[in-house]
Amino acid sequence: MSTNTNRLDLAVAVLALDEQDTIAATIEQAKRIADGVYVLDCGSRDATAEIAEQLGATVVSTNWPFSFAAARNTLLAEIPLEYRYVLWLNAGETFGHETESLLSQFLKAEAEPDKAYSIMVEVPPVVPDGTPEQVLQLRLFPHRPGIRFVGRVGETATASLRQLGIKQDMAPGRIVCHPRRHTAVWKARRAQRNLHLATLESPDPKNRPARIWRIMGEALCDLGHTAAACEAFREAISSAEKGSTEQLEAYYGLLATMDSDPNLHGRRIAACLEALDVFPLDAQLLCLMGKYLQNADRIDLAVRSYELAVTYGQVDLETWHLQEIAELASVCWALALQLSGEHDKAEAVYRDALERFPNSQRVRRRAAEHFIKQGR
Repeated sequence: MSTNTNRLDLAVAVLALDEQDTIAATIEQAKRIADGVYVLDCGSRDATAEIAEQLGATVVSTNWPFSFAAARNTLLAEIPLEYRYVLWLNAGETFGHETESLLSQFLKAEAEPDKAYSIMVEVPPVVPDGTPEQVLQLRLFPHRPGIRFVGRVGETATASLRQLGIKQDMAPGRIVCHPRRHTAVWKARRAQRNLHLATLESPDPKNRPARIWRIMGEALCDLGHTAAACEAFREAISSAEKGSTEQLEAYYGLLATMDSDPNLHGRRIAACLEALDVFPLDAQLLCLMGKYLQNADRIDLAVRSYELAVTYGQVDLETWHLQEIAELASVCWALALQLSGEHDKAEAVYRDALERFPNSQRVRRRAAEHFIKQGR
């Protein structure tokens, strides 16, 4: 924790381009915890800059540099060094009152000047009773000279943090993304932009790093080019460090692409087995394998896969994952046991899940259905 009481605690930094429909909510939210809000308007053709200024943000205008790293570095240079920390938000992102309180208290009492902090970022579910996805992202940085982002897309400041001796830790709270992330129009625009930036950053496929291959795979998948997406993910898998988060994300992307194309469903079990050979206890991979085996009428093997997910499953918090993966694994295990006629074992799994997740509506609903059906 800093002992310099002359410094302001927090500046919130936002990159924006044609965000007039989302920028207000983010700035209003940021003002509740920040001493200053700074927006880099990257050539918006709408009222983004005007709205931000009306709400009290400091707006810096520039042309889009075709590089997220360059844009972030430009805005960082405009934020006075009197701020102790910079929190990065995307236009449309918000957080609840609980996070406001947690972050404010954290900055005042616990944050250390030689650390950067990751915060959990959540994408709301597509449907009201769905499962949110979440990932731990580095968002809160000490405001020090020398911190710089690199990468036109998928940008990171990790190298400069390491050079400055700044360690990484986790901060409390939860940032919530705008639900537009689920819309086809938004996905297509992001995919086209990311493909362009990835090609600009690494035009030679022979020297393309795993990060760029993965980003290209995600973009191609969102654009419906599943065969090309699979090729890109395969390149990412082969060029990533074995067992790394980057490689795990590439496997997730490959399987998601195969899920999206019925013509590729027959290849999913082999691909998932390959991934599990590297990440044998990954909870999401184990649940996916259970689903694939169940669809192939191998209920006995599906039961075993779900059991492993519940008993030993692990989650890499720095990859996008289902927020409720643990309870989902329990429900899937119990349902697979029901399909195999092992109703007493299914009941035991439900009872254990009710103890572990007493507030889970999903577990309670499925357990109640089973108990009623079995006359319990």
